[in-house]
Amino acid sequence: MPANKYSIQLLWGVALTAAGCGMIYMIPQKMVEIEKISYFVPVRFFVQVCFYIIAIILIGGGLQKIYKNIKEINGENKDE
Repeated sequence: MPANKYSIQLLWGVALTAAGCGMIYMIPQKMVEIEKISYFVPVRFFVQVCFYIIAIILIGGGLQKIYKNIKEINGENKDE
């Protein structure tokens, strides 16, 4: 794979990680807005847990992509 493609994938990993961190930062403020909708009041804990799970998946996937592409750029993964 060309080095340019690794760089793009590395940037995509950084973007995923940043999106996950941004979600964790914004969840408390958004939950205040969501609680104003009466339909979500009984399930607010479930909604909040789901948002945190999404954020953790974004961060984990981004970090995994960063790690794998840094290994590829440095030439450490020759088995593929």
